Amino acid sequence: MSVKVDFYLKATRVQEAKGGFLVGDFNQWDVNKGIALNLNADGSLSGSLNLSPGKKYEYRYLLSDGRWENDDNPKVLKNAYGQIVENCVVDTKQLAKKQSNSELKPEKTSSGKTEDLTKILGITPKIQTLLKSESITSYVELGRCTIKKLLIILDIANNKKKINYYTTWAKQAKLAAAGKWEDLADLQNKIESEA
Repeated sequence: MSVKVDFYLKATRVQEAKGGFLVGDFNQWDVNKGIALNLNADGSLSGSLNLSPGKKYEYRYLLSDGRWENDDNPKVLKNAYGQIVENCVVDTKQLAKKQSNSELKPEKTSSGKTEDLTKILGITPKIQTLLKSESITSYVELGRCTIKKLLIILDIANNKKKINYYTTWAKQAKLAAAGKWEDLADLQNKIESEA
């Protein structure tokens, strides 16, 4: 049995690097065995690993420009070759608990039904159908959707007219999920006025 661990490094930390690798306890800190990460459309890096449950792993990101970076996970200070460095830490014991709880209690929408995603500016009925086929049926799920996945869905829809709005869908969806309809209307007006 293993635990799937998702790794994510913000674009603001990636900066001008064109890629990167994940290096840590899981590959004995061997740079040559670094796990290649995906460079996302927004400039961030991401990847997943299956790790043994019940352990804590330390890791860092080695970017293509030679920089070492850390994500937002907890940190620990270590002495490495006479220098103090800060490593990220992931606890698979805690992740395993969260994953088993989410399997026992699948997340439902507030109504228990599919939500009307066409209330999100730029989502047509056709795109909503495509999102549904990708198991994106609620504002919460849409709010968590990556830009990369949205681009794939838009490519299938071949909807050039509304493509400029997809980068705002997650933000819009989070407002809708929170029931902040006035804030959503204000945001949509702003988006349309800037289009």
